[in-house]
Amino acid sequence: MNENKKENSFVFNANDIRQQVTLSAEPEVQPQDFADAFPGRDVLRKISVKLEFTSAGEEILAHGAVSAVLSLECSRCGEPAVREYNDSFDECFPNSVEYIDVRENIRETLSLMEPMKVLCSVNCKGRCPQCGADLNKVKCSCEPLKASPFAALKQLRPEK
Repeated sequence: MNENKKENSFVFNANDIRQQVTLSAEPEVQPQDFADAFPGRDVLRKISVKLEFTSAGEEILAHGAVSAVLSLECSRCGEPAVREYNDSFDECFPNSVEYIDVRENIRETLSLMEPMKVLCSVNCKGRCPQCGADLNKVKCSCEPLKASPFAALKQLRPEK
């Protein structure tokens, strides 16, 4: 598929939508088409997009459902966590437009999919703060830290 045709799969003629009143599309999308939505490399593994356009009086309504498989790093242990995420967007375009380009809508939806905290599993034990061992794989022999986080405050209090 040439690059120009691929770009056109995200650009729709508004006259076609107005004539048909509704238009549905499922453009073929490759991960490299929207890889720039994420700061990391190879984060986006798989993507699918379903679009629906509706001509409604003075506006054309666009609804997009985006599904993506992302490979992210676990917040606790640092191991890869591959999960599927789904989100959607709704956008109104004035009836006066000639073409509707949904690439930026898809890119924005993808960039907002990444959760703030990623876990490889709900029961992830993370890493040992002393030796760095992955506690999901090994049981380290480090002694747990017993110092109170408030111990430094005792030094601020004058002795009697």
